[in-house]
Amino acid sequence: AAASVAGFLMYNHFDSSPVAQTTVTAMFHHMAALPLHAYDAYESALASNPVATKAATSATVYSIGDVVAQYTEQRQLDNQNHFSLDQNRVLRSMIAGGIGHG
Repeated sequence: AAASVAGFLMYNHFDSSPVAQTTVTAMFHHMAALPLHAYDAYESALASNPVATKAATSATVYSIGDVVAQYTEQRQLDNQNHFSLDQNRVLRSMIAGGIGHG
């Protein structure tokens, strides 16, 4: 998919110079490598400090899960476009995930 987007941008871009094409291609290569770099950084942190890394990961996932749960619950009950986040509840979920599970 990234290659087809890069190809589209290279051939349908106003600046069709080789420098512009190289820049777009390099940008997509860097974007494609980001997940691998993030995973390598995570593995490095996990090896050097496993408990803190697992606690931080768990706290993050618990927090994201609580935000999604609040959003889903409010959408089902209210049928409105208004969303109010209970930040204290998110904080409690983060603490539970970081301490209790992590």
